[in-house]
Amino acid sequence: MENLDKKVIPLPKERECTVLLGEDGEVTGYLNKARKNRLGGHWVATFQEGLAWMAKQEGMTGEQWRVFAYLVSRLDFDNYLKVPQKDIAAELKMNVKAVSRALRGLRELDIISVGPMAGHSKTYRLNPRIAHRGAKNYQETIIQYDALKKAHDNKAE
Repeated sequence: MENLDKKVIPLPKERECTVLLGEDGEVTGYLNKARKNRLGGHWVATFQEGLAWMAKQEGMTGEQWRVFAYLVSRLDFDNYLKVPQKDIAAELKMNVKAVSRALRGLRELDIISVGPMAGHSKTYRLNPRIAHRGAKNYQETIIQYDALKKAHDNKAE
């Protein structure tokens, strides 16, 4: 009962860890070992409502679906897409004009928005209500996406 004023350190649950000991051999803490991705690779969260909404868009072309799928595979953690159109065309064995047309259609449907320039290449940002990579910054990504789209829409007017 004399140790009630000492800091209580809970045991980690279901994690491998290294025990940190003090000078007197008392447990002072735990250091979690890095966890490997159990899924075996990179992952993206897609939202059922977003995909259902996309599927209901009449007139969405096969080219748009192919470009969308490729863009999702190249998504970074802030939902930015930094892939030149010529690279998309080469990967998908499509004409650059067809890729440009597909990207324009995806922008018009609010599936992607134009981001800042990266050198001579446009960047895009995927609508986080459809898919998102990473869990930490989801709400912030939505706010940034909406601001980016609003700025682009105002510039177009």
